Amino acid sequence: MAVGTILDEKVSVSSPIDTPGDGPAQASPAPGRIGLEERFRIAAESASDMIYEWNLATGELHLFGLPEKLFGPGSVYDPAAVPKSFEDWKRMLHPEDAGRVLTAMEDHLRNGGQFRVEFRMMHSRGEVRWWENRGKALHDPGGGATRWVGVMTDITDSKRAEAALRESEHRYRQLFDHSLNAVALHEVIVGEDGRPVDYAFLEVNRAFEELTGLSAAQVIGQRVTSVLPEVAREHFIEIFGGVGLSGQPVRFESFTQSLGRHYDIAAFCPRPGYVAVAFTDITERKIAEDKL
Repeated sequence: MAVGTILDEKVSVSSPIDTPGDGPAQASPAPGRIGLEERFRIAAESASDMIYEWNLATGELHLFGLPEKLFGPGSVYDPAAVPKSFEDWKRMLHPEDAGRVLTAMEDHLRNGGQFRVEFRMMHSRGEVRWWENRGKALHDPGGGATRWVGVMTDITDSKRAEAALRESEHRYRQLFDHSLNAVALHEVIVGEDGRPVDYAFLEVNRAFEELTGLSAAQVIGQRVTSVLPEVAREHFIEIFGGVGLSGQPVRFESFTQSLGRHYDIAAFCPRPGYVAVAFTDITERKIAEDKL
């Protein structure tokens, strides 16, 4: 069935469920008690979510909470733009997301199960915001879907943060892969006394492979004492482990007997328990200095 077919059909309601705004007039709540609709409204206004109820027979959409939430913080509230029907809401869906969202809704109406979908909405002033929609179709005793209730959460800030993180990771990866310095990321391994006893290779770049003659396949996932046993005698475990545990960066020059080369080495802690090491081969410079 084509996308939107089920959602465009008139749904037969043989036995509506008692919810606010439908059916015969309901008795007023007893003094001291709050009606269901008012409880919905209070709960929604106290949270960052929008609770909604969609009448599948009439297409009416009831929002519980502050409608301003639909427009995002700092934006101008436009009462005329608040959706009052499913068709209003559907028109606000971002064109690139509409088909996916409507298909997910049709699937839920057919098969039940969990409904959770993320999508963008186009607002009247041109702003695009991200929402997460979690909902459930309710059925009458005969099995027919009568209404849909759910919660919409504005996730724009988290989506923007995710995009910024991806961009940051991309820039980091470009810098890591194409750096002229050899770079390696390690996890510090400690003994029972909490002191560093080893470190494992997590990532290395191409310059590392070229400067050391060790390939990524040889070292990734391996302990340095396994790959370069001589390192244990050269105090690198103590130095780099100390950086990963203390967070204090270091920079120094050292002759590495295991590789027979002089290096200018810098190490810093990207997060607790880890150490990133960048180094360049300064052997030729050291030889030239010795000849002076």
